[in-house]
Amino acid sequence: VEESPPIADEQQDEQQETTQAEEVTPIDYRERVMQAISDAEDTQGALSERLANKYIEEKGMDAMVVDQMIEFFLRTDDSVKASHWIQLQLANWEAFDAKEKGRFVQQATQLVVLEQKMTPLVEEVLRKLKSEGSMIPATLFASLFQELNERTSNPKIVVEIMKRVSDLEDDLNLPLYKTAVQALFKYEKKSLDDIETIYTDVLERVQQNTQVVKPEEFGDFLHGLLSLLTYRNLFNEAEEYLRRAEKALLQPKPPNGEESSMISIDCYQRLIRRKWYTPKTAPRVIATFRRLQHIYQSGYSNLLPNQEMFTSYARALATVEKDASKVERALNEMLKLYMKTREEACKPNAEIFQTILLAYRQDATKTKVAGKKSLELLDRMKNLDVVPDTKCLNYIMQCVNKSSNDDVYETVSELYSMFAHYGLEPDSFSRHSLMDACSSAQESSNQDAALTTALETFSQIRQDDQVGPQTYPILTRVLMRVLSKGSERSDKVATAVFQACCNDGYWKPNGGPLKKRFNSLFSRSAWHEVYTKQLDGNKNEPRLWSRNI
Repeated sequence: VEESPPIADEQQDEQQETTQAEEVTPIDYRERVMQAISDAEDTQGALSERLANKYIEEKGMDAMVVDQMIEFFLRTDDSVKASHWIQLQLANWEAFDAKEKGRFVQQATQLVVLEQKMTPLVEEVLRKLKSEGSMIPATLFASLFQELNERTSNPKIVVEIMKRVSDLEDDLNLPLYKTAVQALFKYEKKSLDDIETIYTDVLERVQQNTQVVKPEEFGDFLHGLLSLLTYRNLFNEAEEYLRRAEKALLQPKPPNGEESSMISIDCYQRLIRRKWYTPKTAPRVIATFRRLQHIYQSGYSNLLPNQEMFTSYARALATVEKDASKVERALNEMLKLYMKTREEACKPNAEIFQTILLAYRQDATKTKVAGKKSLELLDRMKNLDVVPDTKCLNYIMQCVNKSSNDDVYETVSELYSMFAHYGLEPDSFSRHSLMDACSSAQESSNQDAALTTALETFSQIRQDDQVGPQTYPILTRVLMRVLSKGSERSDKVATAVFQACCNDGYWKPNGGPLKKRFNSLFSRSAWHEVYTKQLDGNKNEPRLWSRNI
């Protein structure tokens, strides 16, 4: 058998090697990059970066690979390497859709958090965004400023960022400024100087570009700033900022006779409306409101004082004025404005009447006329088709009770019937006022009706758990007025009321006016039975009688 030539064996070996080479699968560097990034052991990103570079070297730029490298180094707070990959990703900008561009811009701005300053690279990315023809969105910096607040206690970083960003804008980006102010307030009072810097910059830019700036955007910015200040009880600063805006943006009279102010009505409402008014704060509220009235009258039509502001003005007046008639001037001014404009926004409502009525109820110098004035105010409400609320009717009833008129009982009874007429639910004050009026019944026939009314009202008070410290003093005053001392009827009624008083725990221990009133209602034997026999050996009253005093 002849052996095959050696050359044939060599060719066969070469064919086998070629086949084996063709069967080798190429390395998928992209997949290996993704795996390396997700591998917790590659904490520094060295393997990931080496594989990514190898992939780009062989396959060319790949936005997904670069995106993952950016995310990796941002997550590991490596701003240098993150910047390198962000710079590479800029080459893909034109190929990105809107969603991809948004993600990339968010990644780039994270460098501001890592380096705690605005970098040239971030500015370059923002310029790319600006080239799309839109303003830099405030939402982009909202979370960024929050992260900065968590990493640094220096608010001046926010101011510096705003300066650099505003230089990139063609127009004034007020929503972005508002976001910066909100961020600065999180640094508490140490950021007040920086807020002042931001506000000064905004005011100057608005003053220079009044024809370009949207009034609603500036109004929203200023209102947001004032809200943050007043929320922190920085009312002096808020009032100063408002006056500066008036000085910069308002004229004694609008050039066209009438126009809208760049300052919104909400800005004034923020300073005028308070949870409460003190002798110190009330004068400032009054001054701000009167300044607003003057500005509106000069021609700024969007600054019409509204119902809530007039009510706040009246409450401030009531704080500093002891004379209720001076508080009523607020209502007169409001009515005059309404009659002139016929704007529902400034039509007197139940709240303003409520405030005036309360002033008359509290004015000790107006005791004799309070009832008459309150009824006149009720007539004014009816003429304006203003439906009184529960507090209004309560205050009127209380004012009438203060007067010395002969028809107090009849008048208060009629007022009480208005609760049902207007679909209102009487409260504890309503019922106690009605019961109080029963002590003013004059004629004997009225006194019988008043007793029935008082006892029925008392029953409702107990049924609805509205008994309080004044319940029994008021009711015993009624009983003393309408019952004959020592009579069988008086003993019977007084016994029931006395036992209710003790069961409710509102008996004042060891004497006082209440005991004297009850004693005067009972015959001697009845008093001994219901009171004296209940005392212990030391003549002490049961403690349960006074448990709620």
